[in-house]
Amino acid sequence: MASMIANKFSVVTTLSRSVPALQHNLQRYGLAARCAAVRASDVPVLELENEQSDARQRIGNEIEKAIEQDKAEAIVLGCAG
Repeated sequence: MASMIANKFSVVTTLSRSVPALQHNLQRYGLAARCAAVRASDVPVLELENEQSDARQRIGNEIEKAIEQDKAEAIVLGCAG
């Protein structure tokens, strides 16, 4: 969907260990050239359920970086984001 509404998009996911698999899938499905970056916020997935956690802020920070640094026009949330 992101490639239909934007020239470039970035993927923001939770854990760094997910990055290679996401990059592989982007390549496999012919979307790697449209993806500006795959970023990880290093937030464990279950932290997203904890309202006391700063998980949402950390993911938000990566989204801001994707927009500012990657020049992403759309954001794709990876994992359970």
